[in-house]
Amino acid sequence: MNYESDDSDDDDASESSGGDSISSSESFSQGISKDDDGPHDAFDSFRFWMPKIWEHYQPQLLSDIVRVAYLLSPDPLVMAHSADKENIDPQDRLAMENLIRKMFVPRNMLRAEDREREEARLIHKLWQEYADFTSKQGFFKSKHIWITAESGDCLAHVWHKNYSLPYTEVLGKLGCRVCSTLLGIGEAERHWKVTKRNKEGQRARLGVARTKKQSAISAAYSHEKSAVRRLAASKAGKLYEDTDFDQFTGEGVWEDRKPLATCIFRAWYESWEDAQLNSAGDDRFAAALSAKYGGLKFHDEDGVQQGFDGPVNGYTLEDNCCVLVKLDDDSHEQPMKKFGYKYCILLCFPGFDVNKSYLKQPNKYWAIQELFKDCDFYGMIQDYYKQHPKEAEDIGLRIYTDDGIVDELTEKEAVQAGESKKRKKYNVMETSKASRKRHRK
Repeated sequence: MNYESDDSDDDDASESSGGDSISSSESFSQGISKDDDGPHDAFDSFRFWMPKIWEHYQPQLLSDIVRVAYLLSPDPLVMAHSADKENIDPQDRLAMENLIRKMFVPRNMLRAEDREREEARLIHKLWQEYADFTSKQGFFKSKHIWITAESGDCLAHVWHKNYSLPYTEVLGKLGCRVCSTLLGIGEAERHWKVTKRNKEGQRARLGVARTKKQSAISAAYSHEKSAVRRLAASKAGKLYEDTDFDQFTGEGVWEDRKPLATCIFRAWYESWEDAQLNSAGDDRFAAALSAKYGGLKFHDEDGVQQGFDGPVNGYTLEDNCCVLVKLDDDSHEQPMKKFGYKYCILLCFPGFDVNKSYLKQPNKYWAIQELFKDCDFYGMIQDYYKQHPKEAEDIGLRIYTDDGIVDELTEKEAVQAGESKKRKKYNVMETSKASRKRHRK
């Protein structure tokens, strides 16, 4: 019999749930050799088949969450059982590292090297905290917390919330999450009880009118019940209860999460920016460019050419920093037939009035930046925020360069997770590769 690793449990479960796939029991029976008839005695048959059945279903029953919940249980009996040399399983430690990789490594890190470093740091911190947890040292040396753990009604996730979450960086959060997960079959049976009613026809005839009546009766009863409760509280001189404010005081491990970067700037000319338009332009494409380049600052070493005494700092408009420009002989890209227009970035310098059109202001206070591969505009942005790191930290700005190690899948996940709300990609027409040049009017 061939058994797959724990990493493929989810895939196996999804495949076995399909209508055309075989069930786990059928696959078990198919994997048994014809020669394995087994003994005929009932007790000997049980001893013969039980290890085989357990070996077959072990990957599905012992998931990563189950293994980690077993290691992080504060119950003295469970801790003694897991510390026994005969019960030590390397897969338990690998499962803990897998959950750290899935749950705690930030998704907003686009570089594979950054993610690997953060993953290594978190895993190293976890094992340090786990050593204190098992040896009852450090923050876990207090006797009263282990007396609480010996109680029969002690919940593991509540124990971790009270005694490990405030003092640890990784172990407390991991313990709260894995120990509070429903791992029993009771929830599945309750869901099946509801589903069985529909399958057996007990609620198959629940039409629109009947559903409307039931919902109206239920709502009226709930309203009457709450009115009676409020009346009884008002007679006692109590206008509110502490439970009324539970919805405003969140509990859990999410409040202590470190804030993630809110603005990710990719300092290179991306493929979706390479497009020529007609004279009407494209509002969606302009909004995408404004979302990427709007509200940024830069450092221009060629301030003398702009009319200043030396290097000068500038900025881009936050709302709409794009200008539709017609390509000409001074442009790096030759105009295409039926197109020949493209969006450029409006650069603002000290003295620029944001309440007026740039065409009504002197050329000293503004410039048109044409975007192309390896243009100096990206370096100007990096130079400014290297000189002013505090401003980048205040707005949560992280600058990435195209050095060949950007993980595109992680980049997509970062956008989906909402960590960069302004960074939305739009479907724009792709054109042939061409060069671009910065020019001023």
